[in-house]
Amino acid sequence: VLLAASAFAVAASAQDLTIYDDALRNDFVPGYSYNGTVNFTNATPIRAGSASIAFTGSGNGAVSFPNELRSFDTTQYAGLRFQVHGGSTGAQQLRLQVYSDLGATLARDVELDGFIAGGSVAANQWRAVDVRFAQLASPFSGGFKRLDIQIEGNGAQPTFYLDDVALIAAQARIFVDGFE
Repeated sequence: VLLAASAFAVAASAQDLTIYDDALRNDFVPGYSYNGTVNFTNATPIRAGSASIAFTGSGNGAVSFPNELRSFDTTQYAGLRFQVHGGSTGAQQLRLQVYSDLGATLARDVELDGFIAGGSVAANQWRAVDVRFAQLASPFSGGFKRLDIQIEGNGAQPTFYLDDVALIAAQARIFVDGFE
């Protein structure tokens, strides 16, 4: 029996890349966070494992996730996923900043409430955050080396917590038999 050549697409099995799960992973390094106190080995609250990230900041402080060894691209990674906990007060106003290098070349800056399950950082509970670069008001494509979770405003905000931080793998399409 001869089968006619057919073109069909299947999703490639790309994998998310862990940035933080109890510790920084995959060559992401500490030392770039600013205007606040960051603890990458916080014991409580934790979503999974044995630690979370605690950040207490002011004056637009941020938890930074830089990678000094390699760059990433939106063709490989479609976005950022993490869990956020608002401590006993919640309602922190947070932004995602995407940097094309380790310094101050800001590629995108977006307010996060619209990407947080339930619409905002909640008191005493973990909420999922899923930011797809292509779905931003001004879609982002290109390379990046650093991601910051920044507090909004010039005043102090209550401590918030992060856990299970990962880059979301782009779902490449593979065409069988070379047909597109």
